[in-house]
Amino acid sequence: MWSLPIIDQLMLETQTNPHRPWLHRFAVLLVIATFALLALGGTVTSKGVGLSVPDWPTTYDHNMFLFPTSLWIGGIFWEHTHRLLASLVGLMTIILTAWLWVTQRTRPWLRRFGVALLALVIVQGVMGGLRVTQYPSHLNLAITLAIIHGIAAQLFLCGTILIAAATGRFWQRHSQANRPMRLSIGVRKLALILFIAMVVQLTLGAAMRHTGSGLAIPDFPSSYGGVLPPLTQQGIADAADRVLPEDTDVEVYPLPLQVGVHFAHRVWAVVVVCLTLIVLAKAAALAGIAPSLQRISFAMMTLLLIQIALGASVIWSGKHPEIATAHQVTGAALLGLATLMFIRLCLIELPVAQQQTRTTLIPAGAGGAGA
Repeated sequence: MWSLPIIDQLMLETQTNPHRPWLHRFAVLLVIATFALLALGGTVTSKGVGLSVPDWPTTYDHNMFLFPTSLWIGGIFWEHTHRLLASLVGLMTIILTAWLWVTQRTRPWLRRFGVALLALVIVQGVMGGLRVTQYPSHLNLAITLAIIHGIAAQLFLCGTILIAAATGRFWQRHSQANRPMRLSIGVRKLALILFIAMVVQLTLGAAMRHTGSGLAIPDFPSSYGGVLPPLTQQGIADAADRVLPEDTDVEVYPLPLQVGVHFAHRVWAVVVVCLTLIVLAKAAALAGIAPSLQRISFAMMTLLLIQIALGASVIWSGKHPEIATAHQVTGAALLGLATLMFIRLCLIELPVAQQQTRTTLIPAGAGGAGA
């Protein structure tokens, strides 16, 4: 058994707090808006138009919200739209935080989590702006901020999913179950490990995207024609001359760091795929108790197959912007579903009777081989 006193406390708090459907709907709307923002941010990065608007918080010296629509052209359209949607997400987070603070008096953890989420979205906005203003003079700082910005955006999505789940009927219904229940330690731990593994993968993906390492290894599934890529500058140059077509004009070869980050992303992807398959297999065994797990599992399996195909297509297409964005967005969707899977596994629990091991009662006075 896995003892989770904090979950027991959360359940107790939920029982004394009525379900508020409009709060839940607004939280779900914030999840959708955040996911759209991630997709738009991925488009900005894939198209390389993050500096199409060189000033912040203004837009070409205009108030951001009064920037003439006639100037929304080319890369400016994507970057400016990204800023506007980010502002909307920020405003929605303020509203949600206030709503939680007023209505969730018996759930102080949820109120504090809302405040933390609001702080994160503020920091996100500042990091996005600093990336623009620091890029010309502090390139390394701008790249670091861009990587952290990308990671924090997906963690913010996970936070919105947690709030949406905590305000939903599913959480309420399972927290008020009459029978004491517990889930085996293995399933929850595996789901948590999968979540952590996905966070590591998105970190590697963000580093790869913002350090220009997307094509540091130009072939797939091989790596410069072999299993392991070269990790020295001369080795990379020699391998690239062998792998790339003869008419390819290469002026600058990838750096060993870029090749290393790219290869780590590939290797860790295998780890994530294996963990996902294991968790989905474990969840399938609980489908009779929790049909919702079956739906989540089906969605994750479908997205996993799509993600593998997209990852290969990014290389084969020469990092086509739309394919690269789809790969990033699908990864975010998988991380979100992994978050929801873990939350559901914490709520849906097996009856105690199903977890007890079969034992033979030994009558008093019995012993030896007969017992």
